[in-house]
Amino acid sequence: MDQYDYLALTSRNSVLPFKLSLSEVFDYIGLGNLNSYEMQLIERINNDNMPIRIMCIDEEIVQGRLIASIELHTEKNVLFSKTTTYTHNNIYKVLTVIDDTKNIIMDVSANNILITNEQMYATRDEITEYFRNDLLRDNPSGDRNKQITNVKSKRKKEPIQDKRLRLFETFCQKVAKEKNLPDDKHQTVYDSYQPPMTIDDFYDELTKFDSNTYSFNAKDFVRDKTKVKIKFSKAARSRE
Repeated sequence: MDQYDYLALTSRNSVLPFKLSLSEVFDYIGLGNLNSYEMQLIERINNDNMPIRIMCIDEEIVQGRLIASIELHTEKNVLFSKTTTYTHNNIYKVLTVIDDTKNIIMDVSANNILITNEQMYATRDEITEYFRNDLLRDNPSGDRNKQITNVKSKRKKEPIQDKRLRLFETFCQKVAKEKNLPDDKHQTVYDSYQPPMTIDDFYDELTKFDSNTYSFNAKDFVRDKTKVKIKFSKAARSRE
């Protein structure tokens, strides 16, 4: 980062509020509109250590703490339906949080703590550090037992295929929960679409999930059978 870029970034950071709502976080780090891309939140927190904290909740055990991992509990449904309960925001179950004082991960999954994006926030210092996102933390990214510390070196850019595979797991979890499937295995999710889908049609579903990440060739994505574990039906016909 040259001096000009550093000054520009410093100036940008200086106008941020000390506490950012999730909408402000998404806007600041360029994730897009929260309403359209909120499902990225799970992947960002669970796999990329995005520093999001909890507020406005009675549970003292998690109030103000960093979220270490969450899962989708109920996806929002704002359209009128006689069979589906109206849900204005996605509801997430908090699985683990970070105890700042002891620098340890706390498993709170048994507490059944449910929150929406309105009960999440980020501090300016933590989110600007994350925004540099080319950073490595003192501890490896998979080790959440230590507090976020100063930048030591830059993180290598993640290959697009690795990102697609990681988000694919989130997609499968989402579909499995929506359809009440017995598990979120790749084949189970694929088989839940009837009539059987072609590779291109199934990839279209992934594109609807995240158009930025899945804007590449479908055949390349499914080529590695050890990572995309789907046996596509030979009877599938294009839905176009």
